[in-house]
Amino acid sequence: MTGYFASQTTAHSRTQSSMGAPRISYEDITLASPSSTAVGSPDEEKYPGATAADYADVEHHKLALQHRLVRLARGLRHERSFKRRPVVWLVALATMAFIIGAASTSHASRRAFTQALTDRTRQAIVRAGLNTPGYTTDESRQSCDLCSDDGNDELCTKYGTNNLRAALNYEGTSTRIRRMLARAEAGQAVKIVFLGGSVTAGHNADGPENVYTARFERWWRKTYANRNTQIINAAVPATSSAFFSHCFQAVAPVDADLYVIDLGVNDPARLLDYTQTHSENLYRTLLSLPHEPAVLTLSLLALSFETIASGAGLHLPISVYHDVPVVAPRNILLPAINRKPDEMVDHFFRSPVSGKTDLRHLNSRGHKVASDLLRVYFTRQSCFLRKGSETIRGTGFWSTEDYWSQVPRLKLVSQWDNYRVDKPVLSTCKLLTARYPDSVLLPHSLDGFYAWESSPEKKYFIADEPGSTISLPFTTGAQGNVYLNIFRSATYDLGRVQCWVDGHRAHSRTLYGTWDAVTNSTASEVVYQTEDMVPPGDHLLNCELLRPTVQHPGSHFRISGIVTS
Repeated sequence: MTGYFASQTTAHSRTQSSMGAPRISYEDITLASPSSTAVGSPDEEKYPGATAADYADVEHHKLALQHRLVRLARGLRHERSFKRRPVVWLVALATMAFIIGAASTSHASRRAFTQALTDRTRQAIVRAGLNTPGYTTDESRQSCDLCSDDGNDELCTKYGTNNLRAALNYEGTSTRIRRMLARAEAGQAVKIVFLGGSVTAGHNADGPENVYTARFERWWRKTYANRNTQIINAAVPATSSAFFSHCFQAVAPVDADLYVIDLGVNDPARLLDYTQTHSENLYRTLLSLPHEPAVLTLSLLALSFETIASGAGLHLPISVYHDVPVVAPRNILLPAINRKPDEMVDHFFRSPVSGKTDLRHLNSRGHKVASDLLRVYFTRQSCFLRKGSETIRGTGFWSTEDYWSQVPRLKLVSQWDNYRVDKPVLSTCKLLTARYPDSVLLPHSLDGFYAWESSPEKKYFIADEPGSTISLPFTTGAQGNVYLNIFRSATYDLGRVQCWVDGHRAHSRTLYGTWDAVTNSTASEVVYQTEDMVPPGDHLLNCELLRPTVQHPGSHFRISGIVTS
């Protein structure tokens, strides 16, 4: 149990345990009649269709129930062994009263009277502290299951229990999520940021209002009414975890309460070490921010790559290790498409507007599924929060309640060590597509390289002539790391550049635009690291486009930013 709910519930438990059975007063039990309505006079506005006889009949049974409950309460003061039996009688008496009263009324008024009676009974029992293991109120009986028994929930009726279970890939403890939800439930403003690529940006969604982030925002603002809440789509197309792990702060605020990471489509599954290293760096950097934000993984689906598997499968162990919940629409989209490929591929990837099928980007229907499943997850966590949760801390070394909100001291993709602490480093990133002025990339000089963009979200300095050069200013920190953000793809005739710091060309590094992955992505590639001993201070990174060779026939190159730490 987390937050202020924990302290209140703990205090309540201590009070009950110190006093034995709960003390109950007449006020705790009294089921007061509506003060504005006299006995025998039906409230037509509140109970349409009820007659005076109906109202008097139910009031009679309510008063009879009051007297029985009061007698039980008085006897309870002397009954220290009060456990389940009297509670069962309380339930039986309440049930009898509502059955007898309901039997004499019309259908419409019976339903209204029944609700009023059971509501007041429940309130009295809650005030009396009688929600013991032998009896639970409607609220505590709510198990926060994905689906209720009667199937009234809209999304449960639509998707079914098994699909919802499959989609909530990993809930973990959701400790940080519930902490954020507690603030939202209390009416405080929160800031939610979505990090992703072109799917998150809404490609093939046929309008910004259809993107899952916009759908989710509409639901959130309807559910949590604080107008100062900010929901920010910080997507950057043609990027991956390798980009965001270094440069998220150039495109998104660093003070968000929740970061939703949607990079499973863009992260290449084939480059296992590469993807897991960068994705873990991203998770650890976000989780280690001083205000301890919540992080959630969203796993979507694309069918355009060399395998159905994607970076989403590589994100799962990273997420579990760091107790980051995973909501996975891909887990239910893929089985549906497998069963009826001729119908379902177009259903989720064909634009109803353009008529084109884009297997890399979900259409508006796919975005609707993603937003629905996010709603399911957050509604479930809100239920746990309001219920007070049933967390038991454990004993001895299993007492790890506080541990779950902490960042593990070691990276998962590192070797075990008893004492090492892997601390993430917040980099400095300069980008052509930065959302903040102090993060915009400004070159020192260009000779053959020139600014070019394929869309507002995709901007580069590019060159096609061997011998073209570019110089970028940067400032290193204590780590001495230098990365260059470059566009990588198996196509586009991409070549190589040779880069060096200041005038030290003898210590140059060669970076390659081509790679084996089918994905096209902007990646932060290492130029120099700590062991290369680039001294702290101001420097220039110089890069020259190399001539094509038999092994590397490409002669085109794209640079979008520089990263240092």
